[in-house]
Amino acid sequence: MTTYAPTSELEAVNKMLTSISLSPISSLTVTGNATAALAISTLHDTSREVQQEEWHFNTEKEYEISPDVNDNILIPSNCLNLDPTYSYKDYVFREGKLYDRENHTFTITDPVKVDIVWFLPWDDLPEYARNFIMIKAARIFQTKVMGSSEHFQFTQDEENRARVDLESKDSNNADNNMFRGSYSTLSIITRDVFIG
Repeated sequence: MTTYAPTSELEAVNKMLTSISLSPISSLTVTGNATAALAISTLHDTSREVQQEEWHFNTEKEYEISPDVNDNILIPSNCLNLDPTYSYKDYVFREGKLYDRENHTFTITDPVKVDIVWFLPWDDLPEYARNFIMIKAARIFQTKVMGSSEHFQFTQDEENRARVDLESKDSNNADNNMFRGSYSTLSIITRDVFIG
């Protein structure tokens, strides 16, 4: 029976394996199968690399993080990048916490709003992101195992087409336009709010 659902992580790994003529696996928990383990690891690493690019689907603006009982602002473990939303805050990410560079301390007593990029689990990714990550990971995997991806299922051309699809669909979902999608335009439009 055909199922109509987004590509699962297991399906992605199996497509990677079958792209070099290896048998699919029945579970992501593998023991004694170094090639399958390499495919799983490559998919995970590629997902992290792609998500670091800050897409609409994994980025939140003005995400508020509150200090803990020790007045430290702990950064969530699946955070790939963050930047204080308001530029007058000179905070950076160190030792899993926000660090106040101006005052040379981890002690921050007030909540801080940040623009944050999340490392999302596979099942939280939109299909267009899953497709690109799978194709990119498969090409990398093929090269690692076989030494070349030229003669196998996933090529650089296919990866490029999937990348264009990812960028197009992510941009459409962000509903960007010259007013909403541009910080420079927004700053001009709203400058009277801050200086008036």
